[in-house]
Amino acid sequence: MHRTFLFCEIFVEFSKGVQALLRDRLIQGYKHYREVGYADEDDRDNLENVYVQYHNLGANGVMDDLRAKFLALPVEKGN
Repeated sequence: MHRTFLFCEIFVEFSKGVQALLRDRLIQGYKHYREVGYADEDDRDNLENVYVQYHNLGANGVMDDLRAKFLALPVEKGN
């Protein structure tokens, strides 16, 4: 029983670390594409996948606004 509890505790902490890395990636990705001025379909698919994995780890809505801002960027340069 004690090993199971320890494993669960380690898994929770590991998940928190992964979630922090994904959150950082989302923030940095958004900042980059905001500066560039657009995000093409591949960029969107990539960051959307990161967002889904972040959200699946138990997101609390903190990144929803940033995701909406990212999706509002033009898909092509100059649009």
